[in-house]
Amino acid sequence: MTYDNDASKRGERIRHAIKIAGRPKLMALAASLDVSPAALSKWRYGQNISLENICRLALQLDVSLDWLLLERGSPKSHRDANGSRTDQELVELLTLRPTKITKLLTALVREIPEKHPRPFEAASYSEI
Repeated sequence: MTYDNDASKRGERIRHAIKIAGRPKLMALAASLDVSPAALSKWRYGQNISLENICRLALQLDVSLDWLLLERGSPKSHRDANGSRTDQELVELLTLRPTKITKLLTALVREIPEKHPRPFEAASYSEI
């Protein structure tokens, strides 16, 4: 079965949201949403999801509904509607770039490991 591009991307976002929420137990997540594990599995791969269920999923995973549904903002943009100054600056700078460049930069950032020590965390102060 093939999925349209938007639904497939929504499925990717759902899978990512589950991962960043630290919810690897899909059965438990399905139970907390009061849906079948099969329904959750279908959503994870881009099949239709009701507005009510995607709202509940966003709340359960503590991610932005705007991001989960439409890929606007970031997964945690709901926590601070204004975002940090750096976030705002980056978004503004990206919107001024051609789409091709934005896609390349986005791909590059996705390749950077999510968790990495900061330079001063990697070594103690006595080692610097």
